Amino acid sequence: MKGFGLPPLEAMAAGCKNIICSDIPVLREVYENSVKYMNPYDIQDIKNVC
Repeated sequence: MKGFGLPPLEAMAAGCKNIICSDIPVLREVYENSVKYMNPYDIQDIKNVC
């Protein structure tokens, strides 16, 4: 599936607690509130989510 984003799902399966994703609609639809979102083009946003 294009744009599905398997790495966050794999991280969840591995027990990772702090998962960060790009803030795009498909990832918000799939992961809802299970991960943190950031704009990959905004350095301040990346710093804030970490």
